[in-house]
Amino acid sequence: MIFLSPAKLNLVLKVKGKDPKDNYHYIESIFDPISLCDILDVDITQDREIRVIDYFGKLKIGRKKNIVYRAVKLMADKYKFKCGVKITLYKHIPDGAGMGGGSSNAATAILALNKLLGLKLGDAEMAETGFKCGADVPFFIYGKPSFVAGKGEKIREYKRKSVFWYVVVAHKAVKVATKDAYGWYDSEIHLTNVKSYTNIMYGYKNGGYAFLYNDFENIIFKKYPVLKEVRDSLVRHHCIDASLSGSGSAVFALYDSRHAALAGYIKAKSEWKGSFVGLAHSI
Repeated sequence: MIFLSPAKLNLVLKVKGKDPKDNYHYIESIFDPISLCDILDVDITQDREIRVIDYFGKLKIGRKKNIVYRAVKLMADKYKFKCGVKITLYKHIPDGAGMGGGSSNAATAILALNKLLGLKLGDAEMAETGFKCGADVPFFIYGKPSFVAGKGEKIREYKRKSVFWYVVVAHKAVKVATKDAYGWYDSEIHLTNVKSYTNIMYGYKNGGYAFLYNDFENIIFKKYPVLKEVRDSLVRHHCIDASLSGSGSAVFALYDSRHAALAGYIKAKSEWKGSFVGLAHSI
């Protein structure tokens, strides 16, 4: 059965500290799921094996390190599967781009198994399993625009007033490992902006759109100046605002209409040849 696995963008991302016990960072963020999706084709088999097939061969990672494999294995062990699982993964979300592709894939696998095997698990139980795979996985279990805090496990849905449109650019020469980005952040924490997260939320609730903010921007733009060039070029395309997503490398522009976003997409596609350039909307 086919399941869609959406990407996300961070409209706001603040890093609030780190738990010394497990080195997970505390964040405050606004996550928006978008229409850019990977596809998972999930089959239940009789051989009790777990197989994850990367159809396009984009992921250069060992089978047991693949987050989808780990999610399925956790589910199989916890719920004593007497079957096998075969997942064919069609990757469209750029890897190492800060759009949560891997986390979304893991969450989608958990949701798929819950449906196909009739496990009747609630979202909270699936999110608990997903968190063991990665901090962003619980968000994708719920799949709604959300305020996300703590280590990623505190999720509160917000009601979006209208559909947002986005142009997303993932530069062809840059991939950013999340672990590396947090390491750079820890070493240069003095770069952190003191902008109030609660004020950002208040502004959003009152209709303010030009509020995009990401604590990683100063650090990532210093490491990869070309990403700042991408951001600045998107701003010139008459968007409402533009920002880095997650720890990068994706940079996105926010628009309030499809017409404006399409014009920005055409310009970005021409300007950043060879890089991933996507047009998407909030879902």
